Amino acid sequence: MLLRDCFYNLHQIPTFRKRNVHMNQHRQGSIFYKVVPANENPITEVLCNLFKYKNVRDTLLRFFKIPTEFIDSIKYEHIDTQRVTEEGIPDIVIRNNEVTIYIENKVKRWTTCQTSQTTGYLEKLRAEQKNKGYVKMIYLLPRGYNEEERIRSTISDKQDYTDMFFWEDLLCYLEFSDLDKTNLFVSEFISHYRRLFVQETITISLNIEEMELLLKPKDLKVASSLLSKITKIMESAKKDIMDAFPNRVSFDPQRIDNNYWDNQYEKGIYVFLDGKFIIFYGLSFSICEDSPEHSDYTFNYQVGIDKESEIDPDPEYIERFKKYNPDYFQYARNGWYIAKFPNYCLAGDDAPKEIADVLIKVIKTMISEQ
Repeated sequence: MLLRDCFYNLHQIPTFRKRNVHMNQHRQGSIFYKVVPANENPITEVLCNLFKYKNVRDTLLRFFKIPTEFIDSIKYEHIDTQRVTEEGIPDIVIRNNEVTIYIENKVKRWTTCQTSQTTGYLEKLRAEQKNKGYVKMIYLLPRGYNEEERIRSTISDKQDYTDMFFWEDLLCYLEFSDLDKTNLFVSEFISHYRRLFVQETITISLNIEEMELLLKPKDLKVASSLLSKITKIMESAKKDIMDAFPNRVSFDPQRIDNNYWDNQYEKGIYVFLDGKFIIFYGLSFSICEDSPEHSDYTFNYQVGIDKESEIDPDPEYIERFKKYNPDYFQYARNGWYIAKFPNYCLAGDDAPKEIADVLIKVIKTMISEQ
């Protein structure tokens, strides 16, 4: 068995493997399938629509720790989305004569939180405390959100009118409220968005190829060592990339984790520049299976479009990527454009720096910054 085959099979070993369902939509039993994209604005609208039902509205307000004496004063007509204010556009605004509540909703772990969302809104609510019985700034986040600690630091001395909640807890709270048993909309909401926010642990039996690999400990050891080293190289390269684009780069933390395989197709890092996807780098195992003539592209960097997951780079960036990498190939599985790292990147004394240097040059070319 060739080493590349061992390496490809290694990632499929399922010992307590977690299935990452982040950003995937499933048709199974969901009225939201392909109707509500898995991104912030549509999900905010769905959440707001839940407030239409009084028993659901009261349950949500209790989850957000709104005092009981103010809950009854809040009607559905007091709740709006994307309302333009001097400070920005809060995702959800709840406002009447007694209360003003802002809800800032994040659904992707790699998105950024704008200054207005952590400063402007807070200043506005602080000013309104003089005229309202109750004001509150709510941050609704997925666990592992990229800027959770920054938000915590910002609101640490403002706990009298700020709070942070997590989508995973909200779904559990709704489920335990038993509202899903009487309201089909709530039931579908819980079922559908659990797949987006909650990771499930599953076990799978080994196939014949995986069993063969286990019976060849030398191959298994080499493949495991190689995987560990490449994972560390990918992680270490992030620092140089961030240094090259100060305060502009973020990464998708869901897509890289030394403890489990994200899915059977890839393991790598999605890079975002100014809050928008720019490039992926890492391992694409399915290439060995789908396009064996390109198996030397398994360790690669690539760009493409997946609008359902808000992966939608500027078309000019893609064209510049293709011109910079004339040996790219377009992958039939998803239409993405894939380029391979030069062999010297992994053979040198400082592989993370070599990898980062290649990516920095590619990104600067894509955005026309030399």
